[in-house]
Amino acid sequence: MKLKLSALTLIVFALGGCMVGQDYKRPNIHVSDHFKEAPAGWKVAHPADMVNRGQWWRVWRDETLNDLTAQVAQENQTVARAWANYREARAKVQSTRADFFPQVNLGAGISRNESSSDSKKSLTLDAGWEIDFWGKTARNVEAAHATTDAQAAALAAAQLSQEAELVQNYFALRVLDQRKHLTRETIKLYERTLTITENQYKAGMVAKSDVMSAQAQLKNAQAQLLDLELSRRQYEHAIAILIGKAPAEFSLPENL
Repeated sequence: MKLKLSALTLIVFALGGCMVGQDYKRPNIHVSDHFKEAPAGWKVAHPADMVNRGQWWRVWRDETLNDLTAQVAQENQTVARAWANYREARAKVQSTRADFFPQVNLGAGISRNESSSDSKKSLTLDAGWEIDFWGKTARNVEAAHATTDAQAAALAAAQLSQEAELVQNYFALRVLDQRKHLTRETIKLYERTLTITENQYKAGMVAKSDVMSAQAQLKNAQAQLLDLELSRRQYEHAIAILIGKAPAEFSLPENL
């Protein structure tokens, strides 16, 4: 009995060293510290996709922008999908790690006695455990962890991208507000110019072509105002989608 146990122990330790593939080791490759074509001051990049950037948009001290951008993390659908992928990856790690432990299944059944009509209900408990001799489970756990890290980086990148897009759209919209204000002032000026020109024409001081020219200036400015309003609505709709709202239910007042 002792001999059999010792032999079994030796087999377990021997098989324990037989993993599926070797541990990953970074190839030992000589890489130069600089490119000969690179300008002075060139530095090696150090990616940090999972680093929290914080509320970087607060540098502009715009409370409306702060409120809008803060909603991206909670309401944006792209970020929500990235969160779902990350949670799924974490769940995969837990389910894969469970393969290291015994699996217990509880079942129910009905048994009937052949000599009588009596039936008996019974519960069955099955337990099984497969030793990870070849390291398959360990490799699966490593792969699941790597997937989780990748999804965490994708989540951080998605949130940063959506926040940056909202900030860009917000400032583009505010630029349009300023342009609309200037165009309205220009329209008022052209309206006064047209009135003066029409009075001059009635007095015989200018030709009809001067009146038509003043009318054309006014209509062009009015058309520009309509174009600016359309562009502003497009940015407003884009901001609504970025914060998870229906465009028809969201509006952003002008801020001059």
